[in-house]
Amino acid sequence: MQKYKIFLLIGGIMWVIAIMFLLVLSDNPGTLLPLSAQAATIVYVVYLAVMVAMFVLGIVFRKKGK
Repeated sequence: MQKYKIFLLIGGIMWVIAIMFLLVLSDNPGTLLPLSAQAATIVYVVYLAVMVAMFVLGIVFRKKGK
């Protein structure tokens, strides 16, 4: 499997997990992460940054391969 496909696949899976997390969180706010609000925000931002990085790397490697 090519690198760009792996990065795009990981980014897509992370996107689906994020949407499922938001759906569950909308029914039960504040019950999923037993962290302070600041720590939970850091976790969310890091997750979002990694997800965006996966999509960007997938696009970069795809263009590099052409």
